[in-house]
Amino acid sequence: MCHLRHLKRKKMIRNLIIIGLLVLAYIFNSNVAESIYPAAKTDYSEFLKYYDLRNQIYAVMFFLAFLFAFFNSRGGVKAIATFGVFVSFASVIDKVFYNFYQFKTTDWIIIGIGLITAIYVYYYERKNRRI
Repeated sequence: MCHLRHLKRKKMIRNLIIIGLLVLAYIFNSNVAESIYPAAKTDYSEFLKYYDLRNQIYAVMFFLAFLFAFFNSRGGVKAIATFGVFVSFASVIDKVFYNFYQFKTTDWIIIGIGLITAIYVYYYERKNRRI
């Protein structure tokens, strides 16, 4: 019993560290972008790069937050997190690797696949009585 309590405590500490890092990334997102693009306040082309970097950081943060929720939840919350993982991962790929920031037709496909997968996860969790 003591070993189980120790494992739960370690998981709680790990979760708090991950959540803390995500909160710090959110708070200092602008500072990181400003340190990389210091002329963003006066140069419009630098501002666009600064803004794109901030969007990329936000996309990665949302992906990590949804991934964290997926691995630490059950039932309906896990289904919603599944959808969030699909959509945010597609956003990371678009923004970080392809520098594409507009909504496009393929995003509808990703939303559809994410929705179908979320429904599957929900019914799987329900079937196995994890809800």
